[in-house]
Order: sequence, then structure tokens, then C-alpha cells
Amino acid sequence: MPPKKKSKEQPPPTRSGFVSLLGAPNVGKTTLLNALVDRKVGIVSSKPQTTRNRITGIRTTEACQIVFVDHPGFHKPQYLLNREMMRLTRSGLRDSDLLLLVMDASEGAGPLDRELLELVKGSGLPRAVVLNKIDKLPQKERLLPLMESLHHADPGAELIPLSALRKDGVAALATQLEARMPEGPFLFPPDQWTTQSETFYLSELIREKVLHACRAELPYAVAVEIEHVEEDEAKGLMKIYARILVEREGQKAIIIGKRGEMAKTIGTKAREEMEAFLGIKVFLGLQVSVAPRWREDSRVVSRLLPPEEAE
Repeated sequence: MPPKKKSKEQPPPTRSGFVSLLGAPNVGKTTLLNALVDRKVGIVSSKPQTTRNRITGIRTTEACQIVFVDHPGFHKPQYLLNREMMRLTRSGLRDSDLLLLVMDASEGAGPLDRELLELVKGSGLPRAVVLNKIDKLPQKERLLPLMESLHHADPGAELIPLSALRKDGVAALATQLEARMPEGPFLFPPDQWTTQSETFYLSELIREKVLHACRAELPYAVAVEIEHVEEDEAKGLMKIYARILVEREGQKAIIIGKRGEMAKTIGTKAREEMEAFLGIKVFLGLQVSVAPRWREDSRVVSRLLPPEEAE
């Protein structure tokens, strides 16, 4: 009798899905996103409302692909820009397979955190709560009352303490999320790590350097637009021309600095990171322009926050 042929084992089915990162301003959502994707997808600053667009990062393993969407921090919208930010956030939740609410464990759960907890609970979607910044807790025992309170408020939300900055607990979180993704094919090529355009990423690098370098009153009034990009193949050089928008002459003076030193520092740091990202020498031309009340100018806002595609 001929030997029986061994049946080939079928590979496990792949999983894929969308996870929305939500939270109040400055809870560390973008730091967590960067840690989960293991790439710098979004800019990071200690200033609240750093994230304006929905930033997408893609984590792909052999059997699972998760598309993370980092939404702008929830806040009371005072300008057209902020209202559009919140519109994008709320409209994006319905397409998620799981909502990941991020809180600052070192600050506890404030009124906005509680409001967001009710929002994700009321969505009816699978959800989890990340208690970030546990490295800032002087005593880990302080977590227990917070976790008990949150569990009582929403028993259906899994509670996950971690430190995104130190990547403590991030790998375990990723494993848990992968297990909760629905079966399905990958949504993007395995080597793709974001859906953001290159020019958007470059503009965000510049804005990050402005936020790090300048005083507290500037962050909300600063925007960056890439006006022109051209590659000089003969010289192995990428030329990038960008415009930094502010609302007042005094803000322009802060960014330029005495004898142009601040603008030079911003440009140098942005150029160095661009060169590391692009793998080519970069010439960066920066211009600072005053556009009074640009946050209420629909033309400017539409360029910074492109409208969603018609459904």
C-alpha cells in the first residue's frame, strides 16, 4: 500500500482592523502611536493640541495588521480650526474596530476623561482604556483606586497600565490588540507604515521644532505649509521650501529671533531630521508669514485639514 501523503498545514488566517486612539490633550497618544508602530509617525510636544489631523500609523506583523488612527485631543473648540479637528475625530470613530481611550495615570481621571469614557462606552464598539505615564507615579499603589473607579464606570472596557515613553507594556498591549482584530486580509502593503503624504510629514517636522523652540503662547497660532519640493539629482539634493504661519507680528519676531538665531535653530533641527528620513541631503528654505486670524480662515483651514472624501 502506498504511503499516505501528508496534508499541508494551512497557515493561520490573517487579521486586520482599525484602532482609534482617543484622549484629552497631552495624555501621550502620539507617543503611544509611535511606540506601537516603532516609527515616528506623529510629532510629539509637551504642548497640548499638538495633533491636528488624524495621524495614521500601520503596524504589521506576520499574521496581523493594525491601522492606528491618532485623533486630535478632545477639547472645547474655540476656532474654525478646532471645530474641524473635532468633526474629523467624531466622524472617524464609526469606522473603528476598537476604541483605545488613553488617560494620564499620573493625573487621574478628570471631567473630560470621564466624558470620553462615556462616549466610548456609548459607542457600543469594542474598547480598552490605556492608563499611560505610569512611570510618573511615585507609588504604583495609586493605580488601584483609579482602576477600580474606571472599571465601575465601564465594566466592558479592559484597563491597561503602561508607559509609552519608556515602551513599558507596549508590546503586551500590541499582542492584546492583535487578538481582538477581526479575521481578514491586510489592508495595506506590509512595508507601509503610514497613510500620510510625505509633504504633510515634512510640514509636521517643522512645526514640531517650532513647538519645542518657542514660548507657550505660540503653539495654537502656528501652522506650516510646504510650498514647493524639488529634487536636484545631479547634486543629490532635495530642496524644500516651507512657510510658517502665525497670527501676529510679535509671534513672527519670536520665531525669527534675535539676528535670526531662532529661525536658524528651527531650520537646522528640522533639516537634520528630514535628511535622516529622506536619506538625502536637504536644503530647507523657511519663510515666516503673518496671517491674522488664520484659524478662522476657511481657505487656510481647508489646506491644513483637508475635507474628507465624499462617501
